[in-house]
Amino acid sequence: MTNIIKEISKKVYEFTSLITCPKLQISEPYYIYKEYREGYNEMKKWPNSDSPGVYIFLAGDKILYIGMSIGYMGNRIWSHIGRLGKKSKSEDEYPNAEEWIKGNKTEICFVTVAFPIDKFWLVPALESFLIDKFKGHPTLINRVGR
Repeated sequence: MTNIIKEISKKVYEFTSLITCPKLQISEPYYIYKEYREGYNEMKKWPNSDSPGVYIFLAGDKILYIGMSIGYMGNRIWSHIGRLGKKSKSEDEYPNAEEWIKGNKTEICFVTVAFPIDKFWLVPALESFLIDKFKGHPTLINRVGR
């Protein structure tokens, strides 16, 4: 897990060196199945839940999904977590989301990169940048231009 977080940190640093951007840091991992309780919404404890930013779902050293929110990340992350273990309305909504809960559930976590509210417009740029940099990662669900 530490290796992939270091790799993500390097890419975030590379992004900030390309543009005028506030210093960005990756949160500590939040382990969904260890820290989240079914039916109890603990969004306030989620890293950077009240900020705009990018979130990255991981399972061990595998990147599962890179997403973003220009509003509150907590709401956007909840839209993913709330679907885990439930059938989605559409197979296309979150492709392979059911794969996230197979295997060792305790490995599944997310990290976040928060932006100041007045820099929310940089969030889509970081998301696209990270998806492009990790596009060869075999478990990454999303792709640039999706």
